[in-house]
Amino acid sequence: MSVAEIGQLHSRYVRLSDKFKAGWTYHQFASGVFKNLLKKDLPYEIDFQSIYDDIKRSCDVIQSAASTSAGPMMDRCDTRLDAALAELLQADEAVSPSVLRRFFEGLRRQDEKILFNVIKFYLYAGAIEGGYRDKLDFLLTRVGEDFVEERGEYSPKDTLELRKQFQSLLSVRAPSSRSQDEIIRFIRDLRQVREAIQKVATFEDLTKANLLNRAREVKEELGELYYHPDVLLAIVECNITAKNKFAKLYQEEEARILDDSRRLLENEEKISRGFGEANPDLLEEMQRFKEAKQEFDDSRARQNVKHAVISRLKASMNNILAELDRGLESAAEVESISSDFLMEVQHDDTVHRIFGDDPMLHSHLVSMIAAVETSDPALDPEQLAGDLRFAKLRLEPWEIGALQQVASSSGGRAADSDEDDMQILFLRAAALRMRIDDEAQVLASIPRSAHAPRSLLDAVKASLDRAKELDQSFKNALQDGLRLSNSKTLHRLYRSRLRLLRGFSGLWLIYDLRASGD
Repeated sequence: MSVAEIGQLHSRYVRLSDKFKAGWTYHQFASGVFKNLLKKDLPYEIDFQSIYDDIKRSCDVIQSAASTSAGPMMDRCDTRLDAALAELLQADEAVSPSVLRRFFEGLRRQDEKILFNVIKFYLYAGAIEGGYRDKLDFLLTRVGEDFVEERGEYSPKDTLELRKQFQSLLSVRAPSSRSQDEIIRFIRDLRQVREAIQKVATFEDLTKANLLNRAREVKEELGELYYHPDVLLAIVECNITAKNKFAKLYQEEEARILDDSRRLLENEEKISRGFGEANPDLLEEMQRFKEAKQEFDDSRARQNVKHAVISRLKASMNNILAELDRGLESAAEVESISSDFLMEVQHDDTVHRIFGDDPMLHSHLVSMIAAVETSDPALDPEQLAGDLRFAKLRLEPWEIGALQQVASSSGGRAADSDEDDMQILFLRAAALRMRIDDEAQVLASIPRSAHAPRSLLDAVKASLDRAKELDQSFKNALQDGLRLSNSKTLHRLYRSRLRLLRGFSGLWLIYDLRASGD
């Protein structure tokens, strides 16, 4: 096989890997959304590990004597990936644009890799029109904006850097075939709408000029040109201007809306009694107002108040308030995503790449990775050992050093070497110690007069079995002549092994007592 052909195979492998990463990241996103926002089980089951293994095998074959079989292997991987993306896309029908927005507005702004991969998922899946366009519009704007604390508003990122990011993201699609004249015309239209939005002084002016709808109409007219990097820059600038203007005007308008609606609803009974028989249209308008008010309250609670919602509510109130002078103030509680969930979403991908699929230790490994990724990289392990984040994990300094090493490795994946295998062994043992300590406390807290749940006893037994497996790994490491020549490494292996055995012994004694009694 020629060098050029091998190069083409490598390019295919890079694209396959990127496509897999996009699908896997979307799966992590969907898992969080279905569990925490939609309160539903995932409607699909996809064997990502098997797909990953097949892709990896196809790469290994490229440089082997059987390199001619790499192409067909990649064809099969591509087919499996397309089927997986189709399943994910079907599940995505339950994820509305507002749900997607709520999720990502709960994430830290520096977590752009999640944004990039979810965007690529939609692009690889060909989901670029209709409701998918609305989701991409939000995600791409999120990529292109920075929040400026001093001014309390959003600002576009550096144009040259942002254009490079958009070119990279959009490289998964074929380039647009539309003419340069069309591109210039649409960019000019978007800038005119943006300038008009900037000049608006009141909420009423924004409504009368219908500028937000005009911006949406221009974006809908774009078709495939929406995904041209230069057009996308103009779209993001227009979106950011509209967001800033709406936030400013809404801030001024919210108190008035709440006060007027409070006064109106306090007089509902008087309206029905005094005007109902003589003016049935007023009662119908009152019902429309209540529905609009409920919609406003719901969207305000989700922090997703839109211009159309406010316009409907204000129009209904204006039809009634001329005859009234009292109303109802609503108290809407803002929903939030738990910090534990956010942490898991942010670090889930890193943990999976480093440790693979390890459900038993996953949550503890996430806690460890989160601690090191939020710590000061300039501090050495000895200094970090006294930090509260690591102290509560009860990690040894060299275990913190192992965390730093695997977390900083390229792509979040430790290299394939004896040294890195030992680092992974240290970290798995530390995670299992945490799990064992947690289970020992729970099991010991159950009164002897009460039966321990069978599920807890089964989980404890699984932890004890896993401890035996890791102890064997420590034995193998200690028997390795290369490591025995390093006294510091030898001491670390003995200490980590003995700490695991101490936890194992304590849990086994409690388990033996409870299992035999129950």
